[in-house]
Amino acid sequence: MLDRLLVQSGFPPCSPWWRGAIERFLLSGKRRWVLRVGRRGGKSSTLSRLFVVWVLFGDWYIPPGDTAVVAIVSIDRAEASQRLTTIEAILRALQVRFERVGQEILVPELRAKFSVKTCSTTGTIGFTSIALFGDEMARWESRDTAANPAREVMASLRPSMATQPNGFEIDCSAPWGTDDYHAELFDSGTNGEQVTDLAATWQANPTLSEEDTRALEPDERLWSRAYAAIPGASVTGDWFGTALDVVIASPRVVEPVLPWVRYLVSIDPAFDKDHFGWAVSSCRTLPADPRLPDRARRLVRVHEAGQWAVNGARPVELAYRLRDEVCKKYHVGSVAEPDGTAWVISDQYEGQSFSDLARQAGIVLQIVPWTAGNSERTQIARYRSVRLAMREGALWLPDDPELAAELRQVGGKLLPSGNESIVLPRARKGGHMDRVSALVAGASELLLRSPQPEWTETPLLDPGQEEKAREVRRILEKRAREMQADPFAAMRRAAHRGIS
Repeated sequence: MLDRLLVQSGFPPCSPWWRGAIERFLLSGKRRWVLRVGRRGGKSSTLSRLFVVWVLFGDWYIPPGDTAVVAIVSIDRAEASQRLTTIEAILRALQVRFERVGQEILVPELRAKFSVKTCSTTGTIGFTSIALFGDEMARWESRDTAANPAREVMASLRPSMATQPNGFEIDCSAPWGTDDYHAELFDSGTNGEQVTDLAATWQANPTLSEEDTRALEPDERLWSRAYAAIPGASVTGDWFGTALDVVIASPRVVEPVLPWVRYLVSIDPAFDKDHFGWAVSSCRTLPADPRLPDRARRLVRVHEAGQWAVNGARPVELAYRLRDEVCKKYHVGSVAEPDGTAWVISDQYEGQSFSDLARQAGIVLQIVPWTAGNSERTQIARYRSVRLAMREGALWLPDDPELAAELRQVGGKLLPSGNESIVLPRARKGGHMDRVSALVAGASELLLRSPQPEWTETPLLDPGQEEKAREVRRILEKRAREMQADPFAAMRRAAHRGIS
């Protein structure tokens, strides 16, 4: 009945999976329900309905002067407030009178309210709960310790249900790691205290197919965690994984240095314990894919990557070495593009201090920061863009087995905030795989820039045009020699010819 009323008001219907799961939990008599459901699986909409039904029709009782609370705990107030917005819409559709006061929704006739809490032990005592909702628990993070505080927060909240024998707790989240508190609860399985349920996105929400979710997230590792509801290890090796397998099966970059190619030199400078890493890459267009004729295709070629042990060398010596051994070979570094874009880049960690030394060596260096937050220039976003290009066959490596082996050692670490960081182990010979950092910096930067059109052969001229072209070249070469021999005389002759 309630579901029909909400559908008439524009809400999506409750899916068959959710209907069955809710019925199993309510009939079990257990006090805790642990759900692992993929993103976009209808968690918020469905569970908000369940809590509204519990407030309106549930078997709970509180003495006069007290207020029944449904406590909604999320990673932050903004996230929790979204749940209140959904509950508001449900109550309005059911024509139930309510009052919204800050981070609470009060149903005055029932002396009950929905109240949002952040994932901390502060503010989790002093009220009577008839239900608890741990929202996206796997991603909770303490501002003080950067750890997941779910165990402590829930231990602090559960006593608030002590006088409510029919009260219950729902801990629902898309998975993240394998060792957070939500994962620990889920791995305990259905037992005397709890019921556990698992659903991939397309199982809980049949309006999305598995193919739809793969289109939303093409990266296999991210997709499996976000939509297939398969948690990832907190610390993993072989971060590039199958994407690197694609690269290893692809052709190697063996072409010579070409005069018309625009090369990008990227560096990871170091002057103490680490190595000075560098890489050379280019990005050119490919013939259009017949399946997507309007979409420009590109191929990032990593031509070379290396690193130098510092061994007490003066930093300025490394600048000159970079110029002589790398920049001159690939004809880059001494000038910038008209828009100010340089083709030698560095991150900001040591790049700022290296800029002046680069100028002394005649290198125009551009600092490309790896920013914080969620932009496309964060470290993890750059690594992911390179991994995706690898998986799509849009990045080739040089014939360097040691480089491929180093890429295989790159690891990842899941963070409680819902993000991850890159782990670069220290090599036996020293350094933190500095040329890998340089390679990713350069390749990811090229993926943000427009690719260079591939050079094509100039069509052959007919005999008359060929003769004319030779005559033009002869005149230009003659005037160039005159300008070199006596510039002032050459300029006078040009003015006499009426050439400005």
